[in-house]
Amino acid sequence: MDLIQEYIACAKACALTDYADKKSVRLHNESVKRMYKIAEKIVSEQLPESIEAFVQLLDINDCNTNIWAAVHMLELIPVDKSTEEKALQIIKKQAAADGPDALGFKLWLDSI
Repeated sequence: MDLIQEYIACAKACALTDYADKKSVRLHNESVKRMYKIAEKIVSEQLPESIEAFVQLLDINDCNTNIWAAVHMLELIPVDKSTEEKALQIIKKQAAADGPDALGFKLWLDSI
């Protein structure tokens, strides 16, 4: 499986997390760790097609893939200013929402 498809699969695993099930939570945590490792590998390899493919994840709303990608991109992957702004807008939208994650995204935005 290529790295981008694996990243999408990890995002899906996170979206399906049942927090009442320890095994599901463990899979979620491992998936998050793997997504970070994938982003780090894309940066270390410096392959333009890998970074370009990762940027395209910002357009995938299914399973919050775009949200995960935005966070990892802003933390780890050097991108052009317009891509950075697109990623920031995704996070700002989450921070402005009423959901339980909004506060976490607000704090995250304050930390970058």
